[in-house]
Amino acid sequence: MRLIDKGHEISLHISAELHILHVEQCNSIFYTDESAQLLDNLFRYGSERNGVVHAVCSQDPFAAIQRFIREQVITDVVLGESPGTDSGFAERLRTAMPYIHLHVIEKSQRVNV
Repeated sequence: MRLIDKGHEISLHISAELHILHVEQCNSIFYTDESAQLLDNLFRYGSERNGVVHAVCSQDPFAAIQRFIREQVITDVVLGESPGTDSGFAERLRTAMPYIHLHVIEKSQRVNV
């Protein structure tokens, strides 16, 4: 939940609303037995940090994130280090949306609750 904590810290610093976006790339948001519990934890923890939690399914997470940033007029983005093979995700986002402040949190800095 380190990403949410960092987002909360930034939102307080810039006096902005905290939006938490969870994007699933799947046919069902409940793709494993643990999915419902993980989403419940996300919504609970995000709400405790005064965040508005959004969850979407998209076959193109990159496009979903870009669309969300534009629709919500987001200025600062806290992004977790990309899992799997898409290690250039943050750089692609920087290139596509150079006007946002991008904060990338490495896996080693994350703490799960």
